[in-house]
Amino acid sequence: MAGTAPGTQPTLSLTRTQTGISITFTGTLESAPSVTGSWTNVPNATSPFSVTPVGPQQFYRAKQ
Repeated sequence: MAGTAPGTQPTLSLTRTQTGISITFTGTLESAPSVTGSWTNVPNATSPFSVTPVGPQQFYRAKQ
């Protein structure tokens, strides 16, 4: 699993693509159905991570 060096803040940026969204991140990518939580690691997520917007809303964050 990817990580960041101790004392380094994870980063996250989003870019719109023709098919959805590309998420570039450092650290570990997590997702949740609500911004307030129930955050879980995105299995096998590597940066950049592609998301196709279908189904219910999803929120993403990077953690160290």
